[in-house]
Formats: sequence, C-alpha cells, structure tokens
Amino acid sequence: MKQKTDAVHRSRRFVLRQNGSESTVSRLAAERAWQKIGETVDKGFRKKALHVASEMSPGVRLSYLSDSRAKTAYVVITSESVSDLDPHVAQLMSAGLDFHTSDELLHEVTSAGTAKSKGLALVRSGIGAPKSPTTPYVRAFFAAMRSSSPQVRMSGITAIGYAEWPMFVELLDAVAAEDDDKEVRTHAQSMASAFRRA
Repeated sequence: MKQKTDAVHRSRRFVLRQNGSESTVSRLAAERAWQKIGETVDKGFRKKALHVASEMSPGVRLSYLSDSRAKTAYVVITSESVSDLDPHVAQLMSAGLDFHTSDELLHEVTSAGTAKSKGLALVRSGIGAPKSPTTPYVRAFFAAMRSSSPQVRMSGITAIGYAEWPMFVELLDAVAAEDDDKEVRTHAQSMASAFRRA
C-alpha cells in the first residue's frame, strides 16, 4: 500500500525482529536526544497500529510503526533532503537495534507452510523490501500472484504496494482484469490506481 509522508525522501523500512519494540526505540531516541514530535494510536477493527516519530536533526525524522494485524514493527527515516538520508541511516545501523535481513524476510515467505503464514510473510517482506527491485523479491512477488490461494494473492498485492516499485503496475492491471476472485481483482485495481496517483 502506498504511504505518503510530509518528507519527500525515505530510507528503506527496517523490520525489527520483535514486534512491540517501541520501548527500545524510545530509549534510543532519549539516549541520542532525538526530540519526540508525535505519537498516534489507531485502534481499528481487530488491529492496533502505533506510530511514534522523533526528530533526529532538523528536517530528518525517525518513525517507529507497528501493526498488530501484520505482527510487524519497523522504523523508517524520512528527510527533506536526500543527501541527509545516508548519514542518518548509518547512525541508525550503529545503534544496536535488531533488524531482519532481506534474506530472513524472504526465507519466511518460502518456508511458510500455510496460506495464512505465507500471506503474513509476504506483507512483512514488502514492508522491508529494498528501495530498488532485486531479483529475489521480484520472483517472490510474481510467485505470489500465481498462487492458487486468493489470500496469498491478496497479500502479494499488499506487499507490492509496500515495496512501491512501479514496474509492477502492469502486473496489477493484469490481475485486476483476469483474476478469478473478485476481491483480488478489486484490490489489484485499487493498488494500481494508487501507484498512478503517486
């Protein structure tokens, strides 16, 4: 799903190993004297989402986001200047937080034994996908669209939205036109439209 922020540029999203790690990120922000600038809790139907933002330096924001439905917590840096991203990402990488690697996120997808677990793994992999397409991720997302499970295909579409790679718009259009499941077609059409609006 496409996500817009006030800042123009963002880092990769770094998926934390343990959901509910907000206290760890908050301690880090306090240690580094990063000013807390906002907190939002969304308690929707059968889910809870939390967004905590801290200012690392003027114009550079660290956001912690967790989603109980996706069983995922991650951090992302947004900046008004692209040149500010790399040094602040380096700060984050040296801070000792425990992030999933790309290989680990993809292994969750390939090793999942049920449609439900594969769908969850796909969404997590989309959240933590690199900024630019890589062959392993592209293969995983295409494979999801060929799944016999509508649940897996739905999650694949969500993962593609999180990855934000325009190369998938053509695939989304095809799924929207040809998938056997109405819900999948609708989700694909909505996601393709979101890409075009971005």
